[in-house]
Amino acid sequence: MLREKLLSGKLKKHSEQLNKFVAGFFDTDGCAGIALDKKWVKVYAKITQAASKDPDFEVMRALQKHYNIGYITYSIPSLENAASFCDWTMNINDCKKLFNIIGKHLLVKYNYYKECIFIYDELACTQINRIAYDELKEYFECFKKQSSFPRVPKHLSYAYTSGSLAGDGHFRCVKRGNRNELNVEIHNNSEELVAAFKQSFRGTYSLNKPNCFKWRRNLGSQNRSFALDFLPKIRKSMLLITKRNVIDRMLSFHEPPAETKQDDLFNR
Repeated sequence: MLREKLLSGKLKKHSEQLNKFVAGFFDTDGCAGIALDKKWVKVYAKITQAASKDPDFEVMRALQKHYNIGYITYSIPSLENAASFCDWTMNINDCKKLFNIIGKHLLVKYNYYKECIFIYDELACTQINRIAYDELKEYFECFKKQSSFPRVPKHLSYAYTSGSLAGDGHFRCVKRGNRNELNVEIHNNSEELVAAFKQSFRGTYSLNKPNCFKWRRNLGSQNRSFALDFLPKIRKSMLLITKRNVIDRMLSFHEPPAETKQDDLFNR
């Protein structure tokens, strides 16, 4: 499995499975942008994770070590019971290195990420004032809204899908009254990404709230054949243990004999 190989340090440096996962992860949970350092434009990229999704931040640390790109920082909240966070942050040189590795697999952020690097190269030796910087930021906001996929895949790869679900996905395995509910969802402000999920895996697609789209696919008893095909393929690339655990519960629900009660799976 990808997770075990990554954490043990035994994963090949040029693992396309990992590159596709990170592309999906970055497309949903990552960000790239520009900032003003005194009078110089700088570019950064970052992925942020909460301890609730990545206990001990072992995945984030393993990714930074595997690619040898960027640096890890931690945020410890002052409020009691609040979650701590981990940032994997990259400067312009790191951004270029990561883009060269995962860029061909990016969908949502490909054009925006590429434009950030292009603008930096154009302004690398040019000082700008605050007004020019604010205009540049406004340009990027418009560019982001108008930017589209570099290509629309006929079918999302399972490694990319796993990374996207690690970022903005939800695996639900709950009991509602007398009914067991199993489904997978993704919420994202990219209509193209959510439409690609529907095209690849069917399910339902809707506008969840302003500027946020939702894809959902039922994984219960009536969709057993799909679940037994889909879930193992997603699990194979899933790095986050919290989501791997829910996938395992879903697979346990579908294991024979089908008539056996599985209520205990929903009470954990």
